[in-house]
Amino acid sequence: HGTIQNYPERFEIGVSLHACGEASDWTLRKCLDQKSSWVVCGCCCGKLRRDAGNPYVYQSTGGNEKEVSYPQSRVFACLGGKYNNQNIEEKGNHQIMTADMFDELARASDYSELGDVRKPRNACRRAAKSLVEWDRLLFTKQCLECSISVDGTSSRGSNTVLTRMNPWEASPKNDILLGWFDSSSNPYRIPDADGLNPDMLEPLEDPTCHVDFEVALQHLFGNNCSGTALRESTHPPSPSENKKYDQNDWTAQEEADIQNELEQYIYILSCDLDDMRSESGSVHYEVKDIDSKGVLRFPKKMGSRKRKLIHFVAERMGLRHWGEGKKDRDKLVAVALRSTK
Repeated sequence: HGTIQNYPERFEIGVSLHACGEASDWTLRKCLDQKSSWVVCGCCCGKLRRDAGNPYVYQSTGGNEKEVSYPQSRVFACLGGKYNNQNIEEKGNHQIMTADMFDELARASDYSELGDVRKPRNACRRAAKSLVEWDRLLFTKQCLECSISVDGTSSRGSNTVLTRMNPWEASPKNDILLGWFDSSSNPYRIPDADGLNPDMLEPLEDPTCHVDFEVALQHLFGNNCSGTALRESTHPPSPSENKKYDQNDWTAQEEADIQNELEQYIYILSCDLDDMRSESGSVHYEVKDIDSKGVLRFPKKMGSRKRKLIHFVAERMGLRHWGEGKKDRDKLVAVALRSTK
């Protein structure tokens, strides 16, 4: 019992499976401190947000005050590329990823839809989860670069990799961080004529692991966007430059249905509402769905994916849109014309 960081015993390998939020990061820190190998499969990355509660932190400390600051790695702290954005603080020649930005990344990464694995749907959320794990990986590499072993020699030969469960469908939280200090602990070493080859070997790269990132880039920046093109660009593509998006979280028919509903809503507002009350059967919406201020509220219990689609289409059509309700059963999307106060 007690916190991971206060665990007093020596050990050779640390293993954590779906350790909640910050608990995964303390496992990595304890292994780095002990010069021990690790197998860490993180979970509940949404709890890394500063405003989120974390059962591990509460149970070990009695409070919810975070002890780890995010992002953890220097590389992630200097992300931001060449784009100017109000959420990025400029320091010298670098643009710094703020804690607010990491909070949004953590929020998006809290993903658990097993049925979407290997499919385009929710690729952005899986990419966000992988980015959180990459921050962890880069943090461990950063620590290993300056690590000194107990006998005073450098540990620069140490290694850490990000891989996935096999099969991926074993869990939607299938990212695994592996790390080791001694080449004899390398899980990728292969046997040779004299036994195990002590050389530092790394796993073969799996191109399919890049698919989620490519789909996410297309979804966010347009079909003609690639990772290389985005890195070389001096400004993010504007909506006018990308006339077609890859709506990977819904079908084209679902998108067309929502657009049709919103177009009918706009049509209704352009008519005399008193007249429409006697003709409501000829349009999709009943007048009661639109309040006296011209705000349309979609039904509750539509699910997060459908609500996301409504927000997406409403934004593209230039409409105001926002969410209402705190509990999932009470959440809905409200839409109004930009001129509606």
